[in-house]
Amino acid sequence: STSPLILIDGVEGDFNRKRLWQRALIVFAGPFMNLALAVALFWVMGVMGSLELSSRVAEPEPGTPAAAAGVKGGQYVTELGGMPVSSFIDLQMKLMRCGAGVTTITVRSGEDAKGERASRYEIDLRGVGFDKDPAKSSLLREAGLLPWTGPVTLAEVMPGSAAEKAGLRAGDQVLAADGRPVSGADALVRVISARAGGALRLRVQRGAEAEEVTVAVPEARDEGDGRRSARIGVRISARPDLVLVRQGPGEALVKGVSQLWDVTAVSLEMMGRMIAGEASVKNLSGPVAIADYAGKAARAGLHAYLYFLAMISV
Repeated sequence: STSPLILIDGVEGDFNRKRLWQRALIVFAGPFMNLALAVALFWVMGVMGSLELSSRVAEPEPGTPAAAAGVKGGQYVTELGGMPVSSFIDLQMKLMRCGAGVTTITVRSGEDAKGERASRYEIDLRGVGFDKDPAKSSLLREAGLLPWTGPVTLAEVMPGSAAEKAGLRAGDQVLAADGRPVSGADALVRVISARAGGALRLRVQRGAEAEEVTVAVPEARDEGDGRRSARIGVRISARPDLVLVRQGPGEALVKGVSQLWDVTAVSLEMMGRMIAGEASVKNLSGPVAIADYAGKAARAGLHAYLYFLAMISV
């Protein structure tokens, strides 16, 4: 026996009976609302205003692209790769857009607020690990573009610690470590870690006097992953350079569209690099990782959470 073939004709309103341009608009509506939501969230954040890290950078580590280019600690980055930079998160976004190649960086001093005496340098980013796992590397650190944290002061010296035995006191300002200027808290932590099991010579400012102190750095093991670490028993105080970012309704809308373009461009460029093998596929995160980041962003505050939602929408 044979079974009859049954054909069901769609009614006039069915999707598959619409014209091509109508179906295209229907399919586009979903992604469009995601993009519109991102712009709306960026707009809300712009109108609300927030304190953000400025584009001021710490003294670049010797051998990094920024150091080789001529960037100095305390300068503000105003342009990277021909793209304007307004804050530190903007600098990070522009760095990701530049990718591994030779481009330009423009910096100004703190006194030159209008950038009238800004300097532009060529910067070679070909050695920066854009193809590495982002969880195990820092593009900003490899490029030599870390945020400025101001003078590094010892807020507290733990009783019985190596720092106390060496004669360090709360209130000491760390000027140099092993003869090299300390540009920020992050730099000091790296130097201490590198001296695990050895000795570290610190130059500190105490009142009107500058003193040399030698600290024996005890080696320790991280309880979480067992990696080698070092602690001398101090709590570091630093003052990051913050700027209040707030716009009027119209300006915030323009800025929101601009941020949408930046995030979209970074996303597409990063996908292209992953296909070409120039970026790690670890840049892709699954639902579990996204949920984890969402929780962290929510704990960090409303602004961080809204920014995370905008990024995910794009």
